[in-house]
Amino acid sequence: MFTYKITTPEPRVHIARASLNSDFRAHSHDYMEFVVVFHGATAHRSSLGVQALRAGDVIVLRPGAWHAYDDCRHFQYVVCAIAPEILSRELAWTLHEPAIGELLWNGPLTPSNQGIIIFHIDAECLKRCRRLLEQLHQLTRKATNRRPAPIIATVLMFLDALAYQYASARRLGAPPPPHPAVPKVIQLLEADLQHPWTRQELGARVYVDPAHLSRLFKRATGLPPLHYLARLRAERAASLLMHTDKSVGDIGVEVGWPEPFHFARRFRTYFGMAAKEYRRRFLRGRAE
Repeated sequence: MFTYKITTPEPRVHIARASLNSDFRAHSHDYMEFVVVFHGATAHRSSLGVQALRAGDVIVLRPGAWHAYDDCRHFQYVVCAIAPEILSRELAWTLHEPAIGELLWNGPLTPSNQGIIIFHIDAECLKRCRRLLEQLHQLTRKATNRRPAPIIATVLMFLDALAYQYASARRLGAPPPPHPAVPKVIQLLEADLQHPWTRQELGARVYVDPAHLSRLFKRATGLPPLHYLARLRAERAASLLMHTDKSVGDIGVEVGWPEPFHFARRFRTYFGMAAKEYRRRFLRGRAE
């Protein structure tokens, strides 16, 4: 199996190729993951249940979402891993691009999807994705040779190919571009997870009526602002559980959920298990 290690050189985009003929245990990551299946079959297990996968299927997972592969039969896939800070930095503008915005935010962030979407792409798109992923592999395989511009440009072409297939699979019409207040609110929330944000304060900060802001935000991201904040907090908590020795209580305080019962309830809502169980189950399964 081809494994990889998340490293610090910018931009944090990594490619992995794998071929499996056995089960791959449940695992989680602190980056956004795009899995493209090229050959074989498996039973994909996640918080959404079990779904059979075949060539042409694509899995998109938000940070913190867990999954596993059971009963793999000549299962071959490629993973494109994108650090979440790239979404709020180099790719922040994609929130204004309807199709890609649906793929990165609205789709996986819809509460019923629990941070995961699965869809199928046609043969032509699969060929294009193979070519783009190979280009990304070449661009990112040596940290000393990394050049941000070609990597981000190729990532965008890859996301664009997936986005329009996802929209087609879901029979989605092109939604209107988001209101300028939406990315501003996202930046505010991401910059200070600990702050006790309210709808009223967010509305005042971007000069939009709070109720109207909630409608605009949900239309663009799939969630109202405070629900989006809760998702960010849960994703950050998941990362801290896997990559630090901090206590669950300290992590709750750091992400803005200082009350233990509230933290436990909200974390379980997003990942289907208690924070301590999440750490125990996935700590050893992270990429090394």
